[in-house]
Amino acid sequence: EIVLKEFKEFQEKFENKKCEIIRFELLSRHGTRNPSKKDIKTLTKLYNFIEQHKQTLLFQLQTQTQKQTQIKNLIKKILNWQVLNEIDAGQLHALGQLELFHFGQRTAKRFDTIFQHKYHSNIFGLQSTQSPRAAASAQSFIMGAFKPIIEQLPLPPTFITMNPKTNDTELRFFENCDNYAQRKISIDKKKEEPIEIYKNIAQKVNQIFTQVKEEELLNYSKAIWKACMHQMAGVLLNQNENEPFWCSFITENDINELELYDDWYKYETAGYANSINYKIACNLVSDIILGINKTITNSTKQIAKLRFAHAETVIPLLTYLGLFKDEKSISYFDKTNRFEKRLWKTSLISPYAANVVFVLYKCSNSNFFDYQIMIEVNEQPVPLPFCSTNNSYYCNVFQFINYFTDARDSNCQFNEICYSTK
Repeated sequence: EIVLKEFKEFQEKFENKKCEIIRFELLSRHGTRNPSKKDIKTLTKLYNFIEQHKQTLLFQLQTQTQKQTQIKNLIKKILNWQVLNEIDAGQLHALGQLELFHFGQRTAKRFDTIFQHKYHSNIFGLQSTQSPRAAASAQSFIMGAFKPIIEQLPLPPTFITMNPKTNDTELRFFENCDNYAQRKISIDKKKEEPIEIYKNIAQKVNQIFTQVKEEELLNYSKAIWKACMHQMAGVLLNQNENEPFWCSFITENDINELELYDDWYKYETAGYANSINYKIACNLVSDIILGINKTITNSTKQIAKLRFAHAETVIPLLTYLGLFKDEKSISYFDKTNRFEKRLWKTSLISPYAANVVFVLYKCSNSNFFDYQIMIEVNEQPVPLPFCSTNNSYYCNVFQFINYFTDARDSNCQFNEICYSTK
């Protein structure tokens, strides 16, 4: 409701200039998902470790004093904890369905001049990666944004475009670029783990698993952090409970450190650390510009294109646009080059259901039409750093298009960037 109220006030100021929305472009990350296969394997090792020490934990429950109620409750939660089967790995969680459903509802209310139309595949382009969670997110959004055409059907029949997984250079470019993949492999081989933080976690866990040496517990610190992250997102919680109890082994300071570590890694593999990280998003930007141009020249019936993909799609797009760029590069291991108040916080800019919206306005200005574009990130307008209009949220559309010359001219040179041996 707060978002809707702020947007209404924001819109009223602009609509005084006699502007109307004529096109809507969206890129959304999928909603909250289940852990990946890799994470489930890691978490299963933690689960097996608990099973191995189950009798010791049960004995502790019986011997704990009344003053140790907190530890007793924690042991109970650990013993009741379950891991998902691999068949459910990566699937869109029920929370993720709701996130996209409500996002669709809010979007339809805020941009009612666009979403007043009934769903039609020629009017609303719908695209996702060849991933069940992305396609399910698209369907959940549509259910929220549009009323059923037939009362008995909660979801309007939809047509979702998907490029083949092995040839998707618009939404899954990060998996279809050899040079990018080689660079990421090199980073993964060289990166150091935040061992000191994992030691702190092992030390805390040792208060429960008192018979186990800290050195052995260190093997499960990363799994505990993974479990904590998923529980904070509302996944892997015990039945009828909402408490992310695995996080009780991690101090607030250590969580901040681990967040910085994750931000550093995303900065290196999807951010400003190397231009290939965002140049590979050129075909996506080119498709957005193509849609805008077609609307301006009145050569399409389509008024919106709705895309659903991944964090690895959203972050490079934000970087391509020059958003959330700090004055200094992000560093974790260089203790002299660290700063807490940074723009590059991936937990804020690319959470589940993160979204980037491009809104095209047609404004009457005396005897000619003026076209303006506004960018929103996670339903909040953001000024574009290259648009010289006094930090305004609106940018002349031709200034916007001309800034991205490669994307504008459909000259992204994807193959040269990704397969050149230079």
